Amino acid sequence: MKVLIFIFSIFYDYNFSPSLAKFETEGKAISLIHAPSICKFNKKNISFSFSYSNPYSIPGLNFFEGAILKNIKNINIGIGYENFGIDFYKENIYLGGISFERERMNFGLNLKLCNLYIKQIISKWKISGDFGVSFFLLNNLKTGIFLLNLNSPKIFSERINSSTSLSFSFKENKEFETFFDINYEGEYVSFYLAQKFNILKNIQVIIGIVNEPPIFSFAFEIPFENINFSFSFKNHKILGGFTSYEVDITR
Repeated sequence: MKVLIFIFSIFYDYNFSPSLAKFETEGKAISLIHAPSICKFNKKNISFSFSYSNPYSIPGLNFFEGAILKNIKNINIGIGYENFGIDFYKENIYLGGISFERERMNFGLNLKLCNLYIKQIISKWKISGDFGVSFFLLNNLKTGIFLLNLNSPKIFSERINSSTSLSFSFKENKEFETFFDINYEGEYVSFYLAQKFNILKNIQVIIGIVNEPPIFSFAFEIPFENINFSFSFKNHKILGGFTSYEVDITR
C-alpha cells in the first residue's frame, strides 16, 4: 500500500499520464481530448478513437481514453471518456466538445465532468473545461494554443492542474512532419519534440522526446482507408517503459 501511494504521488507531481504531442492526434476523434481545436474536418460522417495502456507495467493500473466525433458541415461535435487508476483508486473524466472551422483557423472547447473515486472513502465530482485555437501561419506550418482544465478543479485533497501548451507542426513534404510542443503545467515546463515519417507505403513512424519528465517514445501507425492501428512505447529512466495501443475508425 505504501508503495502504491508513493507511486501515485509521483504521478501527481510529474504528470506521467500517457499523452501525445498535440498535432499528432489531428484527424483522430481522440484529438478532442488532447487539443479540442484540431479535430480534422475530413467530411466523414463519424469517427471513433480508442486508446489503452498499462502505465509502467504496474499490475492493475490502467489508462483508457476514447472519443466519438460527428461532422456537421463546418462543425464537429463529440463526446469523450478518460479513465486512469486501479481497483481502489480511479480518476474518470466525461467530456463533451465542439469545434468550428473558420477559413485557416479552428476553435474548439470542451466541458468536462471529473470524478475522483477512492474505494470506501469518497466519490467526488467537479466541472472543468478546455479551450483551443489552431491556425496555419504558412501553408506547411501550423500552430495552436491549448488551455486544458481551465479552472484547476480541486477534488478532495487532489488538484487537477491546468496546463497551457503552444504547439507547432511543420510538414516538410509528404514523407516528413515535425512536431514541437511547449507545455506549462503546475510548476513544470516541458518541451516535446517529435518527428513523423513514412518507412513503407502503409507504415508511419513517430519518434519523440520530452524533457520533463525525461521520456523517450516511438510509435508505429498503420493507416488504411477507414481504420488506423497504432502501437507506441514510452520509456522513463526511473519507472521504466510501457506500451499503448490505439484504434481509429472513420465511417
